[in-house]
Amino acid sequence: MGWFERKTVVKRVLFVSTSTKSVDDDDVNDYFASIIPELAIKVQNLPGSPELLIRVPQRGQSASDQQVAFIENAIHRSDPFDCIIISPVDRDRLYKNHLEDWITKARHNRLIFVDQGFSTKEIEFEHFLDDDLWRPPYVQADWVQGGGMAGLSMRQKLFEDRKVSVPHIVLMSGLVGSPQRIQGFRDTMSQGPSDLCQPMYHECEGKYSKKTARENFETYLSHCIEEKRAIDGIFSTNDEMALAVRDALAQRKNDYLAAFPPAGGEQRLPIIIGFDGIRDLTLHIDRYDDFIYDTVFVRLKDQIQHLANIVEKVISGTKKIPGTEKFVDMKCESYRSLKGMGV
Repeated sequence: MGWFERKTVVKRVLFVSTSTKSVDDDDVNDYFASIIPELAIKVQNLPGSPELLIRVPQRGQSASDQQVAFIENAIHRSDPFDCIIISPVDRDRLYKNHLEDWITKARHNRLIFVDQGFSTKEIEFEHFLDDDLWRPPYVQADWVQGGGMAGLSMRQKLFEDRKVSVPHIVLMSGLVGSPQRIQGFRDTMSQGPSDLCQPMYHECEGKYSKKTARENFETYLSHCIEEKRAIDGIFSTNDEMALAVRDALAQRKNDYLAAFPPAGGEQRLPIIIGFDGIRDLTLHIDRYDDFIYDTVFVRLKDQIQHLANIVEKVISGTKKIPGTEKFVDMKCESYRSLKGMGV
């Protein structure tokens, strides 16, 4: 009977991840570390139990080059993958140097982006490769809207609760997605009580790295303590940098309180709002930490479910995927609001 048995072809999916640790830190499980187990479970549970291969670049300056090599090898295999999921280190480099060739070889929809896609909301990608049919499917947090949620939380705490008239806010900037998050934050903060109550901003470069963020923030914090310029709030465009800022503030807490004594008996330490919602940070919020106040919760599990839905359609041969299912900008939430915590 073996002569007449039909061989079952198992679908194969490749996930090219971003490194699951920052370039220079070993002590923080970041956002990307959470994607892999969630994605593996979802893909394995799809019809036909597809196989999932995961490639993760080593840390360092060559991480983007390693990703390119992984994808090049996958595209040119004699037994190609049914679908390739990419969490890019350098999205724009892929767009400029490789993507058109990859899409031509792999065919439409076979490349899927997660966390950093070529959003239909970004002007420079509005007409992706002159034909929206070529735009790769993606799932990512709505960066501008998420920044707005951070701005709303900061505004409620500083303007409404603490009655700060002109807050001094530090913006911890990162890499891809950071400008949009900061834009959403500043736009929302500008909706304060009046034009006379607009924040004063200082931007620190963090590069989404705990080490870089801490070094740069510590330098600015020292200047502020020496010059008696209180910091009211910090918006960090990812949680890992937020944790770095917290470490710096915790180390200098006594110096800060000496420079800025409690007003009217009330201790007013700077508040930190992050972006992502990783467990390492939300634990601090749950415990009412002195510094970590809130984070933007990007609904990672929902993102992975949307990603699995796209993968299922692609590997099953669906010819046309509706745009609302193919291009997903996930709405974000305030973690404090989600948990029903007050201001």
